[in-house]
Amino acid sequence: MKTNIRISIYLSLAAILWTAALADPAGAAEKLVPFSGSLQAHEPFVFEGPPPGTLVVSGSGDGIATHLGRFTLTWAFRVNVADGTGAGTVTFIAANGDQLFTTSVGSSEPLDTPGVFRIVEIQTILGGAGRLANAKGSFVVERLTDLNTGFTSGSFHGTMTSPGSAK
Repeated sequence: MKTNIRISIYLSLAAILWTAALADPAGAAEKLVPFSGSLQAHEPFVFEGPPPGTLVVSGSGDGIATHLGRFTLTWAFRVNVADGTGAGTVTFIAANGDQLFTTSVGSSEPLDTPGVFRIVEIQTILGGAGRLANAKGSFVVERLTDLNTGFTSGSFHGTMTSPGSAK
């Protein structure tokens, strides 16, 4: 069962990345640079609707990343409890005030520890503020979250346009 879920997650994520790459052929000429980092956060949630329902998640935390340095982040997600899929928006704020805006889709799977889930997300960069105003790109976030405590941590990797160079 876990293997089938994992295969389904990776196929879905690959399709999303491929679609994003094809959606902006003009952007393909822009210089992409590696984008990676780590994060830790707290994400309280509220159940909405009759079971299995939806989880409404509002997270905030911090981390460190290439091209951002130290950052804080906030997000708002809606997660379908029945299949573990979710979507939402994320804002990264660098220490100098530059901002990066993303939209995210992802999937989760329970681990052997009750209440602990492995989450894989594809985040697509929509732009930003400051030197990240016209940023583009995408990255994969892999993290663990503990619904018992609300703590989540993980890492991410992908590519983005070189900060300050996107027009």
